[in-house]
Amino acid sequence: MEDQEEGGPARGEGEQPPAMPVTPEDRAPGSQTATPKGRRKADPTKDQLDRDLVRWTRALAFFTGALVLGAGLQFWAMRGQLAVMQSQLDVMSADQRPWVSIEHLSISGPLAYDSVGWQLGKRWHIKLTYTLKNYGKTPATHVIFWAHTTLIPSFPARHKGIGRR
Repeated sequence: MEDQEEGGPARGEGEQPPAMPVTPEDRAPGSQTATPKGRRKADPTKDQLDRDLVRWTRALAFFTGALVLGAGLQFWAMRGQLAVMQSQLDVMSADQRPWVSIEHLSISGPLAYDSVGWQLGKRWHIKLTYTLKNYGKTPATHVIFWAHTTLIPSFPARHKGIGRR
């Protein structure tokens, strides 16, 4: 290396960056400096700088707390909006579901007491014929119609307003 001095470090090795003093050496902390308008201004002391740091730290803590509070309020409002949107989705899905109703229902056989179509013994049954119609916006699939009938005895004639007319 031709650019190096003999015995000295290479350029960039072992060199220290120039020191930047915080306050000029001819002034002590708390001394006065001249402003551009010619007035004298006192440099802040360490105590004044510490008080300013504490003041700004408190202000930062206050604004951080305000941001946390605002985020909590926003979360609470969004949670309420989520509940409203979920109920709207439930209404929309109910609107889109298949609506099935019985169009025509008729008795197509006699009342019987036997075990036809039933493996658990004899029972009363009657054959019905019916037509289902889909009124919904989507097709109804796997629809099963099951009717359960209950015999209601007629009331005696002595009860006024109830029974046969």
